[in-house]
Amino acid sequence: MLLEWNNDLTLQGDANGSIPLQFAVITILCPRKRYSQPICLELLKVNPDALYQPDRNGSFPTHVAASVGATSIITDFLMKSHNCAGLLDARGRTFLHVAVDRKKTAIVDYACRNISLSWILNIQDKDGNTALHIAVRKRSERMFCSLLGNRQVHLNLMNEKGETPSDIARQNLPSAMESEADILRVLNYVGAKRGISHQGFLNEVDTDQARQDEIHFLSQMKEGTQSRCICSVLIATVTFGAMFTMPGGYRDEHDTHAGSPILAGTFGFDIFFMANTLAFAFSTTATIYLMFSGDPTRLLGIRKVLFRRSIPIILVSVFCMMLAFALATFMMLAPVAPMSASAVIISIILVLVYICWEAAVKYIFLFVALCKRKGIWYGIVWARPFAAALFLLTIMSCLLAMGGYANSKVEPHRHNHRRHFLEESQIRVY
Repeated sequence: MLLEWNNDLTLQGDANGSIPLQFAVITILCPRKRYSQPICLELLKVNPDALYQPDRNGSFPTHVAASVGATSIITDFLMKSHNCAGLLDARGRTFLHVAVDRKKTAIVDYACRNISLSWILNIQDKDGNTALHIAVRKRSERMFCSLLGNRQVHLNLMNEKGETPSDIARQNLPSAMESEADILRVLNYVGAKRGISHQGFLNEVDTDQARQDEIHFLSQMKEGTQSRCICSVLIATVTFGAMFTMPGGYRDEHDTHAGSPILAGTFGFDIFFMANTLAFAFSTTATIYLMFSGDPTRLLGIRKVLFRRSIPIILVSVFCMMLAFALATFMMLAPVAPMSASAVIISIILVLVYICWEAAVKYIFLFVALCKRKGIWYGIVWARPFAAALFLLTIMSCLLAMGGYANSKVEPHRHNHRRHFLEESQIRVY
């Protein structure tokens, strides 16, 4: 009714310059404001020029929609006028810059998938930052993967400070820990370059910062070595003791194989023995690595390498110890409490999946982005270590299931065999 009375109300702003279309966009994600999107469409139908009306901060309706993550509204705006995608606010930012800055992943995905929006992917704001610069600064691997997967995104554009996305990735962490950042590792892998401000000579400020980062890393490595060494030594101690306290006990002196484990030869016992041995071997290796990484007489580069390699080795030993624990528990409970034994197996598998789920999803996104940008071969080569870890987890889960099933079939027979043997021995004594 108001629009029929006066269409100019669609361009009438408040004290901040915000027009009705911007207010309608802001309320679209509210659960109780289900009619906000039709209102936006009606406002655009009456006056399409509202798309080009900024507020006092220079933000257009597209920027407001991006700030609240209204992907459907962005789509409607672009269908109404495709040129509004290139509108810049007072800071020279497109709606894509705003979406990345507010971490609205859905809008970033939409912009990277839409071929017609390729021309805005490399637009730089007044500071010279592209959407990729901001995504790296925000440390958002999800948005970084979306931008990296689009081949139209340039990786080596420099901002006003002469920094590329690779430079910003290095600034997000101390220089001594550069290889710990997944974003930086991927940028280096695809051949991203550093900016002119970091090529050639280092100034006095950079040298002092590098020295402080080195001191900070040495302090962290000292504390980390102590905590990791405690963990690896505990695992080695537990697994070493498990070799002499076999589940199920040992055969008595009346048996032809006196002193040997009763459950020896079963499928579950063989897996338990192998998993326990691997846990002991990996934890011992990690302990040796940590010993050398904490030795100040060694070269710093070697100490860094050993320190970083200790974590995956410790994780493998933990997984192997969990596998050994699950099978030992199952072998003991299966004959008398099969439901409890099955619950143990399921619980261990769920814990393993929970621990690895977040990392697996993250590396899957990185793998897909690399395949889109460089081809599937580049992605496969990069993903080899992670594929090996996933394969190990899958094998461990399968062994848990197979070992549990096999023991549920074998255990009662062996238990009855041992009971008959003891009865025969008692009869002979009498």
